[in-house]
Amino acid sequence: MDAGTELTNSVSVISDQVPGPTLASALTPLSASASLTVTKVQTGGPDPVTAAGEVIDYTITVQNTGD
Repeated sequence: MDAGTELTNSVSVISDQVPGPTLASALTPLSASASLTVTKVQTGGPDPVTAAGEVIDYTITVQNTGD
C-alpha cells in the first residue's frame, strides 16, 4: 500500500443481546517511513579466507524496521 492512502479496518459482531450483525469500521491513514536492516554473518568456512576458491557460508537477514 502507498503512503497517503487509508486502510479500512472493519468488524462485525453477532450476539443474542443485539439483533442482527453490528458493524463498525475505522479508517487508518498510512504513512511511509521505509527502513530495512540487512545483516550478513559468516556461518561457515575459514576465517580469515587465505586462498582463492575457499568456500564461505553466510546467513543474510533482512528486517523491515520502517513504520
